[in-house]
Amino acid sequence: MKNVTYDGKVYRVDENAIRISQEKLGLSYTEAVQMYLEDEGILDNEEQNELDKKAKREIYEVYTPTENNKKTRVRKSSAEKKDIFNKIATFLQENYENVEILKENKLIGITIGDKKLKLDLIEQRKPKK
Repeated sequence: MKNVTYDGKVYRVDENAIRISQEKLGLSYTEAVQMYLEDEGILDNEEQNELDKKAKREIYEVYTPTENNKKTRVRKSSAEKKDIFNKIATFLQENYENVEILKENKLIGITIGDKKLKLDLIEQRKPKK
């Protein structure tokens, strides 16, 4: 490590990193010191800050649901389930006053006095092999 003066201030820099930057990238000593200080976060690099902001925006857009990348879930019901659900709903509506279909082919709400009941019809999937 070595003390280096850059823009009127003294900084500690790694001499090997400076030498390698000069050799590999063909930079002058001042340019190599500037690059080292920017890479270490000691000096602000406007170009790097803009790239960081752009990358953060793009990452945010990818992982934030928007109207364009939201997927609508399609629920499929078999004919048998629809038939059974309709028969149950019809029976309940004929025999009770407060029967409400909360979710089509899935959930029925029944109110009897001060009690609320829900009837949920679930079709099981085939077991995985």
